[in-house]
Amino acid sequence: MHGSDLRVNELRDKLKTLPHDEALHLIEDEIVRHAATVMQTDPERVERDAALDQMGVDSLMAMELLAIVREQFQCRISPMELMKTSRTLLISTSAKTERCARASPGAVVGR
Repeated sequence: MHGSDLRVNELRDKLKTLPHDEALHLIEDEIVRHAATVMQTDPERVERDAALDQMGVDSLMAMELLAIVREQFQCRISPMELMKTSRTLLISTSAKTERCARASPGAVVGR
């Protein structure tokens, strides 16, 4: 098992045990952490209320972030859903991702 596979499985297992609100917070934190990595900044500098494009994320950076999020959470999130992410949509995306993370690996979950 690869290190990234282990991380995905550990996160999936942890999400299954957390209450809904805590799971959403964990997912949001993970998405922000990945966004910071792609943007080459600290997670504290990622504005959780701003859309990614407002923070200078271009389409290539968005695709990199999308690939990371899809791999970690093992579910499909559309590029448009990710690019127009604001606090409200990030929580919506997080909820969708939480359902994916609680489902079987590779599951496709609708809104």
